[in-house]
Amino acid sequence: MNKNVYFYQMRKFNAIEGRYKFLFFVVSKEYVIGVFKDSKIATAFIHLMRKQKPRYIYPQCRRLNSMRKYYSDKQLIDGMDYCIKYNTATIFELSSYLIYKHGEDTARKYIVIQTVRSYINRSFKIREVLHG
Repeated sequence: MNKNVYFYQMRKFNAIEGRYKFLFFVVSKEYVIGVFKDSKIATAFIHLMRKQKPRYIYPQCRRLNSMRKYYSDKQLIDGMDYCIKYNTATIFELSSYLIYKHGEDTARKYIVIQTVRSYINRSFKIREVLHG
């Protein structure tokens, strides 16, 4: 098995057959880099993310890919630029920055309810850092 690939599955109910089907998706670092191939900032962010937390690169790539449903690529790249400047390339920091910039309503759609408070608290600290 290729160690650069992370598999995850999703259950989908098939009404015709009356049973669940398991759909497997592949999200790899290379896939996410391919999505943002025109952006040097995004590529640098993903490489820094791998360097800082190599164990969590694939779940973070999966989360980054799902965030594209809620934010434009320009918004994500703006957040990645912030993360690179402060040398903290994690999805937690990226999401917290996006909450600071664009509000928490969008973030509540993809962040688990139990952890959304910690993202919001971090966004307040980002506001303090950027605005003194």
